[in-house]
Amino acid sequence: MLNLFIYLLTLFVQLMLGVFLFDHICKRKKSFVLTLLCYYTAFSGIHLLSVAEKDINTAIITGAKILLSYAVLRVFFDAGRLKALLCLVEFTVLQALVELPSLMLVNKLLNYNVMKDYTPTSNSVYISAGRVFLLNQFLLMVLLAVVIHTRKQIKSFRELADYLMIAAFDMIHGALLMVYYHTNSDSITELDNLIQLILQTLVFTLLIIQYFNIRRTRKLMTDAQELKMLRAETDNNYSYYRLADEKFDQITKLRQDLREQISSVKPLFGTQDGRLEAERIMDEIGERLNSIKVVNYCGNKTINAVLTFKLNEKRVEDIDTQILLEDCGGLTVSDYDICSLVSNLFDNAVESCLRAQTSEHPFIEMRSSRQNDYFVIRVTNTCCDETAGSSFKGIGHGYGLKIIEDICRRHSGEFIFERKDNVVTSIACLREVAE
Repeated sequence: MLNLFIYLLTLFVQLMLGVFLFDHICKRKKSFVLTLLCYYTAFSGIHLLSVAEKDINTAIITGAKILLSYAVLRVFFDAGRLKALLCLVEFTVLQALVELPSLMLVNKLLNYNVMKDYTPTSNSVYISAGRVFLLNQFLLMVLLAVVIHTRKQIKSFRELADYLMIAAFDMIHGALLMVYYHTNSDSITELDNLIQLILQTLVFTLLIIQYFNIRRTRKLMTDAQELKMLRAETDNNYSYYRLADEKFDQITKLRQDLREQISSVKPLFGTQDGRLEAERIMDEIGERLNSIKVVNYCGNKTINAVLTFKLNEKRVEDIDTQILLEDCGGLTVSDYDICSLVSNLFDNAVESCLRAQTSEHPFIEMRSSRQNDYFVIRVTNTCCDETAGSSFKGIGHGYGLKIIEDICRRHSGEFIFERKDNVVTSIACLREVAE
């Protein structure tokens, strides 16, 4: 009976490490605990059936376990047929690689030739001791495989340190086990093996829990930092909206006042020379006023304010811009959301044009229209080959893109990105609410 408990505990740890490995290769669909419990319950059930019904062919039992593992990968993980098969092969190979070294370690520590009576189903106390050491070495192999599979996602030493922490505790625990078994080599019993295996199971379980807690905490901290940055970007957009709105009103009022002054000044000059001079001065003022870009392509004051502000920036001077806006009047979308949307779309397009290293002159084309119940803004602009996705990383180190997506989502729309050759098209769709 003790040997059965030892096998079931060993199985639990092996499957826990297997789920841990699969979790880093495939995307898990269910929770770690639920996946492990379903896997372990079915696997141990097959083993208990083989113990109770000794007449069942061993090949059938082995085949059932393999099919179960394959089914777990297909059902609980996002793994296709080939990927599931490769994961299963890798899991089996890793176990096989540590089996012989663990038995050789027992030979050394207990001064007993385990190999002479070893079979995969042996009930010897020495074989049980070998299974304890097998788990220690198996954990190290799984960690190595995980690091290899996730090496491209590891962005800092801190993330690598999570695996090193588990490996360090595993090696310390393994060293203590070696001391214990070497000291008590003449009196090891199955109860000793069971006690050590229980402690080992607790240690490994706590390490896995701690690992996921650290990852979850780090993700929460990252999300909190991103939220802080998004709030800062949102506050900046709101300040910009107020400033652009004020500037637009000021420029519009200035143009109107000066035109009125020009109209009233001309009749005051009675002499021919004075009249000619006055007209020259007034024409010069008119030219200066016309040099101020006031976008009046649509009936929406906010969009006009944003584009007036943007088109007067120095960085836009060498970019060909075409603004062809239709159906902008009477939008049910808030002025602030429209300001944020247009501002970030335009900034992303400008950043993309500034990065582009093409022989053609950079350009930005912005169009809008109403399509069914949606207000659609389409921005087409130059981009560069090697940084296709970077054209969206405008002000705020990519947070502008998140703001655009959030605005579209809140208005039951979507944000679409299309790229062909050196041209990017960004399409923001907002659902109009009937008043």
